[in-house]
Amino acid sequence: IVQEGHSIGVHTYTHDYREIYADVESYLEDFQKIRQHITEITGEAPVIFRFPGGSMKNSYAAPGVQQAIREEMTRRGFGYYDWDVVSGDDKSQMVDTDTLVRNILSGAKGKDKVIILCHDDAMRRSTAEAVGPVIDALSEQGYRFERLTEQVKPIRMGEAG
Repeated sequence: IVQEGHSIGVHTYTHDYREIYADVESYLEDFQKIRQHITEITGEAPVIFRFPGGSMKNSYAAPGVQQAIREEMTRRGFGYYDWDVVSGDDKSQMVDTDTLVRNILSGAKGKDKVIILCHDDAMRRSTAEAVGPVIDALSEQGYRFERLTEQVKPIRMGEAG
Protein backbone atom coordinates (compact mmCIF):
# COMPACT_ATOMS: atom_id res chain seq x y z
CA ILE A 1 0.00 0.00 0.00
CA VAL A 2 2.77 2.43 0.94
CA GLN A 3 4.83 1.48 -2.12
CA GLU A 4 1.85 2.36 -4.33
CA GLY A 5 1.77 5.85 -2.79
CA HIS A 6 -1.25 5.49 -0.52
CA SER A 7 -1.50 6.97 2.95
CA ILE A 8 -1.71 4.79 6.00
CA GLY A 9 -3.75 6.14 8.85
CA VAL A 10 -4.32 4.84 12.34
CA HIS A 11 -7.66 3.73 13.71
CA THR A 12 -7.27 1.76 16.95
CA TYR A 13 -5.89 -1.56 18.05
CA THR A 14 -8.89 -2.90 19.98
CA HIS A 15 -11.82 -0.90 18.62
CA ASP A 16 -13.38 -1.43 22.05
CA TYR A 17 -15.16 1.88 22.66
CA ARG A 18 -15.58 1.31 26.40
CA GLU A 19 -11.87 0.66 26.77
CA ILE A 20 -10.38 3.29 24.48
CA TYR A 21 -12.71 6.09 25.54
CA ALA A 22 -12.37 5.41 29.28
CA ASP A 23 -9.80 8.21 29.55
CA VAL A 24 -7.04 9.93 27.59
CA GLU A 25 -4.35 7.50 28.73
CA SER A 26 -6.37 4.47 27.57
CA TYR A 27 -6.84 5.98 24.14
CA LEU A 28 -3.17 6.91 23.82
CA GLU A 29 -2.02 3.44 24.87
CA ASP A 30 -4.28 1.73 22.33
CA PHE A 31 -3.32 4.23 19.60
CA GLN A 32 0.43 3.84 20.19
CA LYS A 33 0.17 0.04 20.13
CA ILE A 34 -1.30 -0.03 16.62
CA ARG A 35 0.79 2.92 15.40
CA GLN A 36 3.98 1.11 16.42
CA HIS A 37 2.79 -2.05 14.66
CA ILE A 38 2.01 -0.13 11.45
CA THR A 39 5.39 1.62 11.61
CA GLU A 40 7.24 -1.68 12.02
CA ILE A 41 5.46 -3.21 9.02
CA THR A 42 5.50 -0.24 6.64
CA GLY A 43 8.56 1.71 7.72
CA GLU A 44 6.41 4.83 7.94
CA ALA A 45 5.06 6.37 11.14
CA PRO A 46 1.47 7.46 10.44
CA VAL A 47 0.50 11.01 11.41
CA ILE A 48 -3.18 10.88 10.45
CA PHE A 49 -5.97 8.94 12.12
CA ARG A 50 -9.70 8.38 12.44
CA PHE A 51 -11.56 8.06 15.73
CA PRO A 52 -13.73 4.94 16.02
CA GLY A 53 -17.28 6.26 15.83
CA GLY A 54 -16.08 9.69 14.75
CA SER A 55 -14.53 12.55 16.64
CA MET A 56 -17.66 13.87 18.31
CA LYS A 57 -19.93 12.66 21.10
CA ASN A 58 -19.12 8.99 21.48
CA SER A 59 -21.71 7.59 23.88
CA TYR A 60 -19.06 5.45 25.62
CA ALA A 61 -16.84 8.41 26.49
CA ALA A 62 -17.27 10.15 29.83
CA PRO A 63 -18.08 13.87 29.54
CA GLY A 64 -15.04 15.78 28.33
CA VAL A 65 -12.91 12.72 27.56
CA GLN A 66 -13.25 12.80 23.79
CA GLN A 67 -12.53 16.55 23.72
CA ALA A 68 -9.44 15.96 25.87
CA ILE A 69 -8.29 13.18 23.52
CA ARG A 70 -8.76 15.45 20.47
CA GLU A 71 -6.74 18.18 22.15
CA GLU A 72 -3.94 15.83 23.23
CA MET A 73 -3.68 14.16 19.83
CA THR A 74 -3.57 17.55 18.11
CA ARG A 75 -0.95 18.77 20.60
CA ARG A 76 1.15 15.70 19.69
CA GLY A 77 0.99 16.63 16.01
CA PHE A 78 -1.57 14.11 14.75
CA GLY A 79 -4.32 15.11 12.35
CA TYR A 80 -7.71 13.45 12.53
CA TYR A 81 -10.34 13.02 9.86
CA ASP A 82 -14.01 12.20 9.95
CA TRP A 83 -16.14 11.39 6.93
CA ASP A 84 -19.06 12.94 5.13
CA VAL A 85 -20.17 9.96 3.04
CA VAL A 86 -21.19 6.65 4.60
CA SER A 87 -21.05 3.49 2.50
CA GLY A 88 -23.36 1.56 4.80
CA ASP A 89 -20.96 -1.36 5.18
CA ASP A 90 -20.83 -1.01 8.96
CA LYS A 91 -23.74 -3.41 9.51
CA SER A 92 -23.41 -6.77 11.24
CA GLN A 93 -24.25 -8.53 7.98
CA MET A 94 -22.74 -8.00 4.55
CA VAL A 95 -24.44 -5.36 2.41
CA ASP A 96 -24.54 -6.09 -1.32
CA THR A 97 -22.17 -4.28 -3.68
CA ASP A 98 -24.87 -2.41 -5.63
CA THR A 99 -26.32 -0.97 -2.42
CA LEU A 100 -22.91 0.24 -1.30
CA VAL A 101 -22.26 1.89 -4.67
CA ARG A 102 -25.67 3.62 -4.57
CA ASN A 103 -25.09 4.79 -0.97
CA ILE A 104 -21.71 6.29 -1.81
CA LEU A 105 -22.80 7.98 -5.04
CA SER A 106 -25.89 9.38 -3.34
CA GLY A 107 -23.85 10.66 -0.40
CA ALA A 108 -21.29 12.34 -2.68
CA LYS A 109 -23.90 14.08 -4.81
CA GLY A 110 -23.45 17.86 -4.80
CA LYS A 111 -20.26 17.85 -2.71
CA ASP A 112 -16.95 19.27 -3.91
CA LYS A 113 -14.84 17.03 -1.68
CA VAL A 114 -15.74 13.81 0.07
CA ILE A 115 -14.21 11.40 2.52
CA ILE A 116 -15.98 8.07 2.31
CA LEU A 117 -16.35 5.78 5.33
CA CYS A 118 -15.74 2.14 4.39
CA HIS A 119 -14.62 -0.87 6.38
CA ASP A 120 -12.52 -3.87 5.51
CA ASP A 121 -12.48 -7.33 6.98
CA ALA A 122 -13.11 -10.85 5.77
CA MET A 123 -16.91 -10.41 5.91
CA ARG A 124 -17.04 -7.23 3.84
CA ARG A 125 -16.14 -8.57 0.40
CA SER A 126 -18.77 -6.35 -1.19
CA THR A 127 -16.91 -3.24 -0.02
CA ALA A 128 -13.84 -4.26 -2.03
CA GLU A 129 -16.10 -5.10 -4.97
CA ALA A 130 -17.69 -1.62 -4.81
CA VAL A 131 -14.39 0.26 -5.03
CA GLY A 132 -13.93 -0.05 -8.81
CA PRO A 133 -17.47 1.01 -9.76
CA VAL A 134 -17.36 3.90 -7.26
CA ILE A 135 -14.03 5.16 -8.61
CA ASP A 136 -15.32 4.89 -12.19
CA ALA A 137 -18.60 6.70 -11.45
CA LEU A 138 -17.07 9.47 -9.35
CA SER A 139 -14.26 9.96 -11.88
CA GLU A 140 -16.89 10.42 -14.59
CA GLN A 141 -18.45 13.13 -12.39
CA GLY A 142 -15.12 14.97 -12.23
CA TYR A 143 -13.84 13.80 -8.86
CA ARG A 144 -10.11 13.18 -8.41
CA PHE A 145 -8.73 10.64 -5.98
CA GLU A 146 -5.78 11.93 -4.02
CA ARG A 147 -3.60 10.76 -1.19
CA LEU A 148 -4.88 11.83 2.22
CA THR A 149 -2.09 13.67 4.00
CA GLU A 150 -1.90 16.09 6.89
CA GLN A 151 -1.89 18.91 4.31
CA VAL A 152 -5.45 18.04 3.24
CA LYS A 153 -8.04 20.07 5.12
CA PRO A 154 -9.93 17.54 7.22
CA ILE A 155 -13.62 16.88 7.27
CA ARG A 156 -14.69 16.90 10.90
CA MET A 157 -18.05 16.18 12.43
CA GLY A 158 -19.63 19.22 13.98
CA GLU A 159 -17.51 21.70 12.00
CA ALA A 160 -18.80 23.78 9.14
CA GLY A 161 -17.22 22.90 5.80
